[in-house]
Amino acid sequence: PCERLGTAIEKFIDSKKLILTKEWFLTSSKPMWAMPKELRSELRENTDLVFVKGDLMYRKLLGDYVLPPDLKFNDFLSYFPCPVVSLRTCKAPLIIGLAEGQAEELGKVSKDWCVS
Repeated sequence: PCERLGTAIEKFIDSKKLILTKEWFLTSSKPMWAMPKELRSELRENTDLVFVKGDLMYRKLLGDYVLPPDLKFNDFLSYFPCPVVSLRTCKAPLIIGLAEGQAEELGKVSKDWCVS
């Protein structure tokens, strides 16, 4: 299965359907809404979907603000120039996009539910 996945990814890269890039801004301490105009334009015009991975990148999306956990992800991230998916392991007690009351229910199960 891993070999098939690798082959599929390689085909996407070769056909330019998947483009992997490096960008200095992503390693900076700045929140995502401080993105340079050139990068914002590049993403808006040429990108169908951005994946960000990790707790740090999630915190950059939220600006490290503690927000209501039931705040809709898409509403808060309306500033982002294209659709974005965030994959993370919770290491900081900030989260959005939960159903109303879900954070409270999880808190009853474990007080540390949002920190791995």
